[in-house]
Amino acid sequence: MHTRGPITGRRRRALFLLWTAILLSFGMVAAACGDDDEDAGGDAVAQPDSDSGAAADDGDAAAADDSDSGAAADDGDAAAADDSADEAAAPDEPIMIWIDPVREPAVLTYQELFPDRPIEFEFVDRVEFPAQVLLFNTAGEGWPDVIFAEPELLAQAADEQHDYPLDLSGYVSAEVLDGFYPGGMSPCIDGDRILCLRNDIAHMVMWYNAPLLDELGLELPETWEEYEAIGEQIAADRPGTLVGACGDEQCLDTYFWPSQCPVQRLDGEGGIFTDLSDPRCVRAAEMVDNLLGLGVLSKVSPFDPGFVEKIRNAEWLFFPAANWYGEFVFGGQEDSLYYQTSERQLGVGLLPRWSDSDTAWVGARGGAAWAVSRHSDNPDAAYHFVEWVTTADEYQGTAGGFPAYQPAAITWESNIADKELYTENPFPTISAAAELLDPSWGTVRYSYLATFTDVVISEVQAGGTVLSALPELERQFKELQELNGYTQLDSEPPR
Repeated sequence: MHTRGPITGRRRRALFLLWTAILLSFGMVAAACGDDDEDAGGDAVAQPDSDSGAAADDGDAAAADDSDSGAAADDGDAAAADDSADEAAAPDEPIMIWIDPVREPAVLTYQELFPDRPIEFEFVDRVEFPAQVLLFNTAGEGWPDVIFAEPELLAQAADEQHDYPLDLSGYVSAEVLDGFYPGGMSPCIDGDRILCLRNDIAHMVMWYNAPLLDELGLELPETWEEYEAIGEQIAADRPGTLVGACGDEQCLDTYFWPSQCPVQRLDGEGGIFTDLSDPRCVRAAEMVDNLLGLGVLSKVSPFDPGFVEKIRNAEWLFFPAANWYGEFVFGGQEDSLYYQTSERQLGVGLLPRWSDSDTAWVGARGGAAWAVSRHSDNPDAAYHFVEWVTTADEYQGTAGGFPAYQPAAITWESNIADKELYTENPFPTISAAAELLDPSWGTVRYSYLATFTDVVISEVQAGGTVLSALPELERQFKELQELNGYTQLDSEPPR
């Protein structure tokens, strides 16, 4: 963890209480397990539910106050007894923001624009954030006021046990909320609660090899059935040429999400519906299996050296993938993974639709959000930063990812509009695709992508089929849902 800014009394006290909780936890584990040195880690749901402050025996401090004003201590511990009331009440008390290094320009710009709004920030490994929240809950203090993280991680920190995010419903205006792309805010919505604001969205588009498409005299497919037919034609006429990949977890978001397969439908009240035998799942699986069998869909990850070589050698026609592939993977720079030159060779289109649907729904892979802690002593200041960082042209207009906030995205267009990598300005297509992000795909508290990889991709790479792996995938999904406190629904909730 990289720290910026002075260590305030509040943060010293938080660190003390956190390490006290850790040491006590190790003591309890040792007492329960004796000499057993087996890894005691597990899912977050298996952690003790403790938002009431740090527990201690008779000889140690007891931080028993379950409030946001600081922990109380007994007379025997002067460090924990430091009263934070004056600091909490001070108007210039800085808020703490947890980010990754890529987000540093955001906080530095904010500091320049709002010098009267003090902030501190730390670089953290946000994957550890849900587990850290539990420790802070035990300590009764230490939560960051603001966190940058993927919606999946925020969902893990939003259950009753973690209870981290502040409901922003009373802060965000209807005007600001309406400014986000449709579907982009869905991962932040839990029933009537708004748990975060989206930073960027990583929805899917259809990347294509423009010179080869012209050479073959083909057009972009309007339906997935046409996509499959072109794949069959390519397999017959140009063996070894690819039209996509199903070699890692991205396969689920690329093919099953646009098909509206009910992988994880949420009702906003703790219920979840999963049915992988649904025809919308079966059609996606059968199409993928057909193209895998023909050799035009890769069985390896898009980052595998073999796949990269195919792209570099122009042995590909289509590649449905997230919008960030254009800038960060194809690139067109000397150090880019796929293309080291920019020759107007990369095209982008919308994903196809299924023939029985009027809408070409898209899925997504990636994108993050900002959340405010419900424990923050200054939620107004924390929200001010979050709204600014997600909507302001000063940051979002030059950020790396595609902004989730539409007005900022229009400013962001200038970053890519004239690049010689693309056959034409890709922004209109990428923006149009953002309007088609299917909001019915639920953001869940368990690692569904890792499970998909373990079950489905392992089966495919062993010579099996996607379709044959779906029953086992559904079984494991439902086990995870029960472990994470979801209620199984018998019917699909309305969209």
